Amino acid sequence: MVKILMKLIFMVFFVTAVTNSVSAQGKMTDQYRQMGGIAALAEMCLNQKRLENQLFKSVGITVANNPKMGRMLFQLMALYFESYEVAKKKSCMEWIRTELQQ
Repeated sequence: MVKILMKLIFMVFFVTAVTNSVSAQGKMTDQYRQMGGIAALAEMCLNQKRLENQLFKSVGITVANNPKMGRMLFQLMALYFESYEVAKKKSCMEWIRTELQQ
């Protein structure tokens, strides 16, 4: 029992010490374009809209909690749907990352 407990403590320590924080990279516009393509391909491959539904729930909650973000999210969703349609039509992601500002 003590060995199992020690292994468990070691594993928890190891995982927390070794892992790095993950954060979104790139511009929001790029992220929404990429999400649109991924959602379309996921729908085509898996016959499910769970990914898209989850995104819409998150956007709805964000707008409800912070109405000032409504306009920006509307513009981002337009980019999402544009990429979604391209991915559905061509069965591939056509996403070009915008240049990073230096």
